[in-house]
Formats: sequence, structure tokens, C-alpha cells
Amino acid sequence: MDSITTRKYVRREDAISRFQKLKDKCESLRDAIYLDGVMAVLDTLPIADVAEVQHGHWIWSPHHCKWECSECGGMEGECESPVCKWCGARMDQKGEGKA
Repeated sequence: MDSITTRKYVRREDAISRFQKLKDKCESLRDAIYLDGVMAVLDTLPIADVAEVQHGHWIWSPHHCKWECSECGGMEGECESPVCKWCGARMDQKGEGKA
């Protein structure tokens, strides 16, 4: 098994909003109370500190003799690292490569 686990996160506010919409449409008191409970549980879950992942690729810049990040334009000298040190983009997209 791969040592890196990819996790997907949901914004708490979005989940609660969806359950609230379901509650607004429900016809029975029992269902409304159940959905209130679901929203209360969601409201108590710990918040994860996550950021959206940027994906990019390195573009060879013959003018600067360096690799340029497709996302921020940051320059990398010696090698193509897997992550841009300037913006944090993962360099896992297919790109232009050498010009």
C-alpha cells in the first residue's frame, strides 16, 4: 500500500447548509429532529487546517537558464523539484517542458 494517504475534506458550513435544505423540505417532525441531530454532530467535529492544492508544471526558460513555475513564475535553478518552493504547487501536471 502507498505510504501517502490522500484525504478529501468537506467544508463544515457546506455540509450543514445541505442538511438544513433537507430539513426545510422534510415533512415529518421525526425527520426534522433527526436532521437537527446530524447538524449538531457536524458542528462539534474538529476543524482541519487544510488548503487547496495547486497543481502545476515546470517550464524551461532559456532566457534565464532556469525552470519557471507555471503557477507563480517562480524560478528553480539546478533541478526540477516536485514542489515549487515559492507557491507550494505540486509539479504533477503534464506541461510544456523544455522549449
